Amino acid sequence: MALLGVSQSSTFKITVSWIAISGGILLGAAYLLLVAPVMLFTLGKNDSWPEIVSATALLLSVLPASIAAIYNRLWAGVWLTVVGVYFAVAAAWNAYSINVELGLHRGFVETTGNGFLGWVAIALGLFFGVTGAFRWPNLKAREKPSLSDCR
Repeated sequence: MALLGVSQSSTFKITVSWIAISGGILLGAAYLLLVAPVMLFTLGKNDSWPEIVSATALLLSVLPASIAAIYNRLWAGVWLTVVGVYFAVAAAWNAYSINVELGLHRGFVETTGNGFLGWVAIALGLFFGVTGAFRWPNLKAREKPSLSDCR
């Protein structure tokens, strides 16, 4: 019962939201600084246009969407979820096409695992979307928590 009370306090919601948004900002920076150069230099004839477009959209969306989640979590969550699903589907379809072309028999996990970056964005986007839909406190226009919130 005490755990339920803590999880419904605005201090708990604000703390969890800041952790998730900070993680999204760090993840977006890592995507831009570490993943984007690797993807740029490994483009080849096996990459499809939908995969390249979705990868570009994903790499350029995580950081701005995480910053936008400070102001409006619902729409930031919708954007990240849509971009993440697009990348996951494009990467899995490209892997499936290559496997069929080469006659390889790979499993479901290997095929869908190519869209791992998309799955991370989907998870972050779902968190933003759900907490925005449940009207968790906005992080930009918030009042300082009182001592009664900590009980």
